[in-house]
Amino acid sequence: MEKVLKSKFAPSKKLLEHTAKVVQDQKAYVLLDSQQVVFAKVLAEVREGAKASKLKKTVVLVHGGPGTGKSVIALHLLGRLSGEGLKTMHLTGSKAFTENMRRVVGTRAAAQFGYFNVNKKGELPPNQFDALVLDEAHRIRESSKDRFTKASDWSGLPQVDELVHIARVSVFFIDDRQIVRPGRSWQLGPHP
Repeated sequence: MEKVLKSKFAPSKKLLEHTAKVVQDQKAYVLLDSQQVVFAKVLAEVREGAKASKLKKTVVLVHGGPGTGKSVIALHLLGRLSGEGLKTMHLTGSKAFTENMRRVVGTRAAAQFGYFNVNKKGELPPNQFDALVLDEAHRIRESSKDRFTKASDWSGLPQVDELVHIARVSVFFIDDRQIVRPGRSWQLGPHP
């Protein structure tokens, strides 16, 4: 059991193919012209970053206002990267969005959708994922610690650092004009 608990998350090839197919088959997630341009640029950056040295981190920022299709691009990115066999997760701070996407993709691929506090204990090793797709990144908190978190159960790092630590490539989808509650805004600074 200890070996299982310490093992790395590695979705099977079938699971990755399933996620790719589900996203591609959704008629509601069609990319428009300008979204296709952004998608292609981000995809190229992620592919390059995933092939780079394990010591190198790549951070991609995608800015856009409400209704510009950032979430659609994020879902297509998850689907395409999964289809290419890259270990990828879609994370957000929205419970409603995450739970809805888990229902859409089904139980097989639900594990690829999670929340920003995925590494609050700091237990996940560096580069656990080839890519993290961080949708609605303006919702990232200063810290993953909440009122129920014991001091021993928190990494002590800012939430953005916890996320960058576990992925070779981190893609942040941000709406700079969104109003967020206190404790939910962050500034991208130097990372280890």
